[in-house]
Amino acid sequence: MMPPMNNLAFRGALTLAGAALCALPVFGQDGLYAPSVPDDAALVRVVNLHSRDESPRLDLGRERFAALPAGEVGAYRPVPPGIYILGGAGGVEFTPESGQFYSIVADRDKELRVVTDEVHADPARAQLVLYNFSDSSADLTAVLGETMVLEGVEPYRSEAITVNAITVELSVRVAGDERLRREFDLQRGESYGFFVGSEQVVVAAATVSSE
Repeated sequence: MMPPMNNLAFRGALTLAGAALCALPVFGQDGLYAPSVPDDAALVRVVNLHSRDESPRLDLGRERFAALPAGEVGAYRPVPPGIYILGGAGGVEFTPESGQFYSIVADRDKELRVVTDEVHADPARAQLVLYNFSDSSADLTAVLGETMVLEGVEPYRSEAITVNAITVELSVRVAGDERLRREFDLQRGESYGFFVGSEQVVVAAATVSSE
């Protein structure tokens, strides 16, 4: 399992970004304040980093997660604590804890990995999270001024930063090769996940809060 993410200091140059507005595909729970996590459940979502194939269907107790099309991210859904085996016999053991958020990520060869998502606790700001499932280090950069936002995230690690809610053009690079460049209208209270896979970068916005 990838470890929980570190909340890094905000680089002030990001506050200079922005003008035009660009739509962001939003998956999961949107809005300024998320529903509270049930006391007896974790919230779990599925991320499909495949560029062509559906993700596998997952059954976590009575919660059934349907197969997702390539490049999509599902909504967070409540799952009771327990011990689950992802992918059937010989698969990945998943032990969610009450009050926690998790992403189950399908990438190459439909291999499943579990990430513990960091709760976004500042409703007045936005959170950026870079999840790196590639084999090389990854960077998240603000294009204006070439400001480094998250630098050198190692393979199969993740890092997060809290930033002002602004319009900003962001770039994701893997080993110096640009994989994504897009303008985002960052919203207060939203967490933006940049999932770097072996074939593509998938972006999802969701409210991740325990309040």
